[in-house]
Amino acid sequence: MKLKCDVYSLVGKGKIYGYSGDEVKIISDKGNVLVVEDSKGNRFPVSIDEVTTSEVQSKEKPFTETKPITHHGAAKARQKRVAAPLNNQKELF
Repeated sequence: MKLKCDVYSLVGKGKIYGYSGDEVKIISDKGNVLVVEDSKGNRFPVSIDEVTTSEVQSKEKPFTETKPITHHGAAKARQKRVAAPLNNQKELF
């Protein structure tokens, strides 16, 4: 079976369970809802209308742009800490 459309999580915003055209295996059938497993072993529910046995033209999967890693810790390590002057402390009792 293949997914007809992208399957999104209803609880976790932005989480995508599967993309259209992904191969899935049916685990259980509960009326109009199927529990399927993808090639990675992830199981998720889909509507019976969202899967098909025929070929589906898959869309391009979104590519997340990568950014170079910057080391801000090195700049912080170079800063020297100056101890507070002792004469500004007030007595506690």
